Amino acid sequence: MHPNKAAEILAMIPQEAWDHIWRQEPEACWDSVPPRGWTPQAFIGMMIMAGLNDYQLRQQGPAERIYWSELRRLVKEAKPPETPEQLHNIMRPFYGRTYSKKVKLARLRKFLQSPLAHGFWRQPVEQIAPRVNQLLDQIAFQMGQGPTKKTILFSIKTLAISLRLLGYDIQPETLIPVDEHIRNCTHRLMGYVSDWEI
Repeated sequence: MHPNKAAEILAMIPQEAWDHIWRQEPEACWDSVPPRGWTPQAFIGMMIMAGLNDYQLRQQGPAERIYWSELRRLVKEAKPPETPEQLHNIMRPFYGRTYSKKVKLARLRKFLQSPLAHGFWRQPVEQIAPRVNQLLDQIAFQMGQGPTKKTILFSIKTLAISLRLLGYDIQPETLIPVDEHIRNCTHRLMGYVSDWEI
């Protein structure tokens, strides 16, 4: 199947169906948004950070059961953070128990102690939503990674989900992470295509 034909078929799926699909993602299954007592900015910061560290989870179990459900419990029980440093202190014990904990703790510190995190923490959400594409490059620069690396792109996915949950309609023209499941499904439908074409 030609990529353009696949795109035409996907375009026929009603928006209501897409909304139902993304709300089933483990990153979107929150009881309340923002969580009780949390500011929207604190919720967004936590979601970006969770996206940046959502990798190498197979050693622990399914992400929806081990990673995101545990984060939801942590957020629900924690005192709402007033600063990125307080969010860092909330999330540090969680990442201290994970696989690759040294790397994940370093990433936690690198992002939440950055001028970038402090900058959007003070911004109205309506100023954050239009900047999703710009934030991709800024997050990549802050983390010292390329903008097409999977965890950078996944942090943009979790950012987009947090904004949609907060009621902001965004249409980012960014790449999405192509994991093995997306790649295998695409190759079965269309034959071999590169990740850029997917």
